[in-house]
Amino acid sequence: LIIRSALIINNHNENKIENSFEEDIQLFIKLIKLCFPPLILILLQPDTGIVIVLGISILIMTLCSGIRKEWFMVIGSAAFVVVVLFLYLSFYQHDFLKGIFDYRLARFDGWFFPEENVLGHGHQLYTALLALGSAGVNGVGLQPSTIQLSEANTDLIFVVFGQSFGLVGSLTVLTLCFLLDYRIFKNIVRSN
Repeated sequence: LIIRSALIINNHNENKIENSFEEDIQLFIKLIKLCFPPLILILLQPDTGIVIVLGISILIMTLCSGIRKEWFMVIGSAAFVVVVLFLYLSFYQHDFLKGIFDYRLARFDGWFFPEENVLGHGHQLYTALLALGSAGVNGVGLQPSTIQLSEANTDLIFVVFGQSFGLVGSLTVLTLCFLLDYRIFKNIVRSN
């Protein structure tokens, strides 16, 4: 989906006559026709994370594709309104959302309040926080740890590394990720 979206953006930019709102809207329509059916099908499964990652990736690719700068304000404002509305509904109108997004809302509660949901949806996050917090400055090394993580090889790879190498190792990984992101951003700015 990401590669096909990149191909559509590239073909659109090669055939673009002028940088206008009409050209940008044509690009949006092409991307919506490609992306919405698979994203809706994935969203119908209880897997919202993939939809969020794919959606943000395609959004960033679209914003970096040379569209008019006014779209940044429109898309940023719309995203802000959606996030604020969701947070308001999840904290103050919990019952309204519970009927629509029962499983997803339980995961959301487990993410925001892991101590209150230790035996439920917050178990994995609570154990991850416990493992990171008990690692100390230098970690426990490569020996077997005292805190067992469920599915440590998938969602919790950073926690496994942080538990083994502590604060120093965690800050090293975060610094490397930041430097990589900075280099990618620098290349994007230079290419435009």
